[in-house]
Amino acid sequence: MEDWGNGLLQTGRDYEVVHSFDEAFGLRELRAKVNGKDGIKHTSLPNRFSVNAEFCYGTHSVEIVRKYLDSGALLELLENDFFQDRCWDGDDLYRFTVLGACAMSLGCTLPLDMKERLEKQLRPAYVKVVQERQPTGLMKPLARAQMKKALANYKDGEPYLYGNKTMLEHNCTRMFPGETTIKEVGSSKIIEIKQKNGQVIPSIVGPPQDEELGLTPIHPHHLCATCGAEKQADGGELLGCARCHDRKYCSKGCQRKHWKFHKPICTRDAEEMRKFMESVPPVDPKKETNGAMEDFMMMG
Repeated sequence: MEDWGNGLLQTGRDYEVVHSFDEAFGLRELRAKVNGKDGIKHTSLPNRFSVNAEFCYGTHSVEIVRKYLDSGALLELLENDFFQDRCWDGDDLYRFTVLGACAMSLGCTLPLDMKERLEKQLRPAYVKVVQERQPTGLMKPLARAQMKKALANYKDGEPYLYGNKTMLEHNCTRMFPGETTIKEVGSSKIIEIKQKNGQVIPSIVGPPQDEELGLTPIHPHHLCATCGAEKQADGGELLGCARCHDRKYCSKGCQRKHWKFHKPICTRDAEEMRKFMESVPPVDPKKETNGAMEDFMMMG
């Protein structure tokens, strides 16, 4: 990674903050819920949801995460984590800026309080105070310039592009220098690197699995969320979450282990979640995977 560009959402620290928000919003658990919406029983989760559009994989993933945050999840997190009567430290300032940048990358409706606070943090006098008192809360100059431009041009509902080289492009061109283009097909991203000699190197990248990211795996909705079992140890049917009746477990032990992942989704307002789920476009796991592979094979 080596802090690949120092622009908005383009440093190692940004990556870690993005991951923390993905977990806070319960986006991996949301992915399992969305993929199991129509009762499709698949053995893996072929897409990925993230607050940063760059890390979303899947045909409708950016749209789905945007709708989820706009359904009240973003406002709820802001009220619980930021808009309380307390002083912010440097980490709060930094995380708030990253969250704002992510929300715009998805095309979310930016709450007025959030936009005004982001604009305030860019004022020269404010930047000077942060440099003196909370230097860890300060973005790099390029990131601040990009945030200023974004706030001046951003329109709700339209995903904003900051014009930075993505982590995927950065990693690919470190191995094979050249001009990179990325095409999103289904749940995968097809990368073409055109080298100086004219040779084109194609590659295909699918959504990283939980284990690859060092995360506790979350299983599809028709299985035990924690261990992936199809039945209880005694052969009985899986237990359901007593609150939402939506998630299944093979034992109370597995349910307790999974609660920290399930909680952000389970405790959301039931009516808001119902409306959100009704708005979600259908996800076909086989089509998501096979479509990208067919395109890649044709390139060969």
